[in-house]
Amino acid sequence: MAKFEEFVTDVNPMTVLDRGMAPAGSHEWRLARMLEAASMPESAEGKRVIDRMLETEAFILGNNVRDVPRYLADVQVEAFKQRRELLKTEAIESTNLVPTEYQATLLEGAEPNKVVRQMLGTIPLTSNDKTIPVGDTGGVLPKASEAGELKQREQAYSKVSFSTVKYGAADFISSELIEDGLFDIVAAEVKKIGARGENTLNEVTLQTILDGAGKEHDTAGSDQGIKAIVTARRVMKKAGFNPTSLLMSAEFEGGVAAEGTTFGQYFGSLGGGSSFVTTGQIPRILGMAPYQYDPLDGTYNSSTYTWDYGADGEMGAVLMDLNQQGAFIGMRRDISVKKFDDPVRDIVGATVTMRFDVEVATNLDDGICRVEY
Repeated sequence: MAKFEEFVTDVNPMTVLDRGMAPAGSHEWRLARMLEAASMPESAEGKRVIDRMLETEAFILGNNVRDVPRYLADVQVEAFKQRRELLKTEAIESTNLVPTEYQATLLEGAEPNKVVRQMLGTIPLTSNDKTIPVGDTGGVLPKASEAGELKQREQAYSKVSFSTVKYGAADFISSELIEDGLFDIVAAEVKKIGARGENTLNEVTLQTILDGAGKEHDTAGSDQGIKAIVTARRVMKKAGFNPTSLLMSAEFEGGVAAEGTTFGQYFGSLGGGSSFVTTGQIPRILGMAPYQYDPLDGTYNSSTYTWDYGADGEMGAVLMDLNQQGAFIGMRRDISVKKFDDPVRDIVGATVTMRFDVEVATNLDDGICRVEY
């Protein structure tokens, strides 16, 4: 702590106020303050904005590292000191801090929307088109005689070919927001861009796994909720797959949660610990990690299946065996900002893009099972 206390012991907590819409210390809040300062280059008011921002961050950082191991605290402290020295010695418009914070705010907006990325992970791609081999599900060994020659087993491979698609847009923020000094609104809009990028990945992946699933369980309007999950799991296990993850629509999740509360386990009365009622997080079901996502619009909906759970023919959930993964996200370039030169004017025309592809291995598609209403 001594390394940090050298330059924050004179901070008065009573003077540290959150001036922005976003929580003080967040990337969204910091971007708004930097844009505000950059709109008043080489002025006393711009310097006061920077001083206020640094004072607030120093106070927050001091509280955050108080109970953190020294080696971890020093990493955070050193990053702050470098940014502090740069802002104190150079005009903000001459640094790369605003573009860096812009990118960080995008990723901050994407973070709470990460669903399929957490479930499947991503494979980095080094080119636009790439093919990877995927082996079969295994089987059993043949009998072998003592001291006899072992039979050679030939692995059956299937190819998964990625061809990345670019997603992005440029018309995010009007110049009027900048001109009117609405910097907190600008930062909030940047954060929303990050959320839209992550939602694009979610929706394209959902469409792909719905279309590519090799198995399906039709409840025919009965034995739904947890019973439907049990039966779909049985369908997959009979095909040699053991589901590890469960992706649900809001309708399906609501039914499962309501069913769970009737016998108490989601209130924490069984097994203790945090409950669904207090956290909003459904615990594991039959050992499967639960995820929930619903598309925000119909742009990337499946042309064959409806993702909902209120009428016959609608698909409400997908079970997946990620130990024998049949679906892959190939990431060529993650959410990123293309060329950002001017910290005030160019933000209006900043382009945010990402390049990826999602594919299902045909020899492992039985490791994905749809659940129909």
